[in-house]
Amino acid sequence: MSQKPPFDLSMLGDLGSQMSENMGKMEAKLSKEKIEVQTGGGLVKAVFTANLKMKSLVLDDALIKMDDKEMTEDLIVAAVNSGIDKAQARAQEVTMELLGPLGMMMQDGGFPFGGDK
Repeated sequence: MSQKPPFDLSMLGDLGSQMSENMGKMEAKLSKEKIEVQTGGGLVKAVFTANLKMKSLVLDDALIKMDDKEMTEDLIVAAVNSGIDKAQARAQEVTMELLGPLGMMMQDGGFPFGGDK
């Protein structure tokens, strides 16, 4: 009967440096990816990065001329929420592309071993 070789701890260092490299790639990719959303038929347009940074918010002149503060606020909130939702979804896709299942565990806040989870 063959005996299993002892666990090679040097593999952890390799895995750690690979993870670190992939995390850097992920952050760079997320910061470059643009998510564009609009509400009110284009009256409000917002651009986000996939790492949840709002880059721009544009209000159409027609919306300003309507002089409807409550509707303007509602459209802005809807655009921001839509942008965040789409950016989070894209971030999850990129995480899976670059980090595989380990990335999903990280996004879910835990690992299948140890810790509080």
